[in-house]
Amino acid sequence: MKNLYQLLAVRLLINLADSLFYVVTLWNVTQAADALATGALVALFTLPDVLAVFIGPLIDRFEPRRLLVVASGLQLAIQLVRLATLTPFNLPLTYALALGSTLASSLTYPLEDVLIPRLAPQNRLVFANSLFAVAYKAVDTAFNAVSGLLLSALSFFALYAADLGVFALVFVPLVAFRFHRGPVTTVPFSAKAYRTELAAGWRYLIGAPLLRALTWPLVAMNAATALASVAMPYFSQEFARPKLVFGLFTTAEGVGGMLGALAVTALARRAGVGRLISWLLVGEGAAWVLAVAVHQVVATAALLALSSALGSVSNTLYAGLYQVLPDATLLGRVNTTVDSLITVAMPAGSLLGGWVLASIGARWGMALLGLSLIGGAITYWLSRPVMALPKMSAVRPLPPRG
Repeated sequence: MKNLYQLLAVRLLINLADSLFYVVTLWNVTQAADALATGALVALFTLPDVLAVFIGPLIDRFEPRRLLVVASGLQLAIQLVRLATLTPFNLPLTYALALGSTLASSLTYPLEDVLIPRLAPQNRLVFANSLFAVAYKAVDTAFNAVSGLLLSALSFFALYAADLGVFALVFVPLVAFRFHRGPVTTVPFSAKAYRTELAAGWRYLIGAPLLRALTWPLVAMNAATALASVAMPYFSQEFARPKLVFGLFTTAEGVGGMLGALAVTALARRAGVGRLISWLLVGEGAAWVLAVAVHQVVATAALLALSSALGSVSNTLYAGLYQVLPDATLLGRVNTTVDSLITVAMPAGSLLGGWVLASIGARWGMALLGLSLIGGAITYWLSRPVMALPKMSAVRPLPPRG
């Protein structure tokens, strides 16, 4: 398990640096441009996830540590460029750097997700995913707790300089990380082989009714998530001291997410995972809608925390399912194909967010997320393969298809 904890340290530092870059860039654009420009920025932050399918063959073929080093090195270069070109504000350059940073991260996160089931035995897989989720939420919560103060007290230059330092720290656990899985293919890398391997992940997903039923509702839910990401800074501006309120709301989500991740191991034993995810989505969506409707700082923060707690449990269960169900030799390709499909609507949702804010306001932009979660639950209730899933500990890989 030593390598698992080293991988955890790498993920936490990357997550902290990504979160800092996202929040600082989001507020920079929010202050310097309009809602449509902010929506376009969030779309760029989500676009690389749509392209994740193209890195699946690389994850299944190349040494994981080398890929992590390359991605982290790219992040350092991007942060240096950001510092050197911060003033005067340049929107196209900001877009380009945001896209580049997110492209680098789009390699690291699915790579880490694929490594977890290879570093932890299956009887500890839920624990391992829970551990990563708790630690991830703990870092997010600590950052969100001070994000409002940081945005108020420090310049954008100081915040980007801090981000550069965090990305540099990634190399400390990365140097110690060792994982040699041995050769997974004897076919030399070529464009033709790459296309063949790329198509294999898609064919596997489309040919598995259970994976299809799990995946399609996530497309709509993720579009609504992107729209809510655009709406949140503007929703926060409906209150006094909007930067501090924004920090409070994101902190509440982080605290809730951490509590949910702590509870997932116990909850996973209580019901079939398909039914459990469905009811979690209903609770998550209802709490989110109420959080927007009450429009009172403390009550809204508490309901956002509840919604995030329930969402954290369902997300951890999703992660476990996508790690266990696919053929192990296709794990990277299937997971990145899934990542691409479930995020394909996020850039559109982000761009739509600018129009929604201008047309019907930030509250409706926020509320649509809760409604989409409830709709996702209904879709699962109508799916026999999803409802037939056993408890998480009893889930087994799908039978091979010949």
